[in-house]
Amino acid sequence: ATADLVGASVVKVPGGDDYDAEKEQQFGNTANVIGTNDSSKLNVFTSHTLGMVEGRHLKASDKHMSMVHEDLAKTNGLKVGDTLTLKANPYDADNESHSTATVKTTIVGIFKGDSDRKVSSRAELTSNTVYTDLDTTSTLYQYKAGKEIYQDATFVLDRGVDVEKTMEAAKKLPVDWNNYQITRNDQYTSSMLNAARSVRSMMRGALIGVTISAVIVLSLMLLLWMNDRRQEMGVLVSLGIGKPSLIAQYLTEMILIGLPSLVLGWLCARGAAQWLGTSALRSVNASAAKELSSMGQVGGDLESNMSVRTLDSLTVSIDTTAVLYVSLGLLAVMLVCVAISRIPMLRKSPRSLSELR
Repeated sequence: ATADLVGASVVKVPGGDDYDAEKEQQFGNTANVIGTNDSSKLNVFTSHTLGMVEGRHLKASDKHMSMVHEDLAKTNGLKVGDTLTLKANPYDADNESHSTATVKTTIVGIFKGDSDRKVSSRAELTSNTVYTDLDTTSTLYQYKAGKEIYQDATFVLDRGVDVEKTMEAAKKLPVDWNNYQITRNDQYTSSMLNAARSVRSMMRGALIGVTISAVIVLSLMLLLWMNDRRQEMGVLVSLGIGKPSLIAQYLTEMILIGLPSLVLGWLCARGAAQWLGTSALRSVNASAAKELSSMGQVGGDLESNMSVRTLDSLTVSIDTTAVLYVSLGLLAVMLVCVAISRIPMLRKSPRSLSELR
């Protein structure tokens, strides 16, 4: 609904007059009123475009309750528990009955958040959006029972349920799909999802590249080290030490060196991983901004802002699973290097092993 504030003023666009005289007279003190039976499930809140500052969300049992933006509350000295009176605007095209009904609502919550894009009028300001229960919007526009007009309905699926299969099943219901459209709810957060996928892809590529490089460098170093100890092995075998015992000794040495190396690597990785994740996110956001600029001007309203939002920050942590995988990988490299360098030597005589090369 579109409603005028009674005894309160909307937030104005800073630095200019956005309405002409006629529009100022008709919509100068008008707020966008959105009725909902559960504000916590609205896209703007689930995507964290908006967040609660004080109070609570609207729920299905509410009647004549409202939530206001912190800027609107500050402009009018409002707080949770105060009343906000709304009057239906007869000039709104959706107000088919030209209702001027007035509803006094109780403020149950104050939210925060705004578009970071330039707005062209006060109607696009998030500050001038008021959320109310469905009874309030129905009373404002004088809808008769069963004749209300709903913009959308959101259906939340259980975790693990296939969205596409559910949508296909829904389309087989006896509904006139010429008048309705069923879509995925994540279309409003597509930019954030794309950013997450891009960062994941970059991190996966970095992981593969670093792993391959590490395996190659580590293998070469171990092979050179083992090959350099050929004479030592020959001397020890000549003294009566069994070759299996020598293999066990070399593996033990590698493990003793590998354990502190893993600890040092984990400490270094904590900082390096966060730096790498932040760099990847910065690159992805820069690419998204460039793509967005080529698409032309995007509005400053909530839905437009939500559709182009990207990830603000990224927290990277090293979990125990990653450490376990690295440890197993390190052990595998050690075993392979020992096998490659020592198995051929086990077939040689102590004298041939002791020869200088």
